[in-house]
Amino acid sequence: NDGLQAFVENFLKDHFLPAMFVDYRKCVQQAIS
Repeated sequence: NDGLQAFVENFLKDHFLPAMFVDYRKCVQQAIS
């Protein structure tokens, strides 16, 4: 289902990747400090 695949891709881009990026930044800030 193309609609479902597009929904999943958009969901990952909008939610999963930003969450990973925020966690990554937190880890970097803790490592620096």
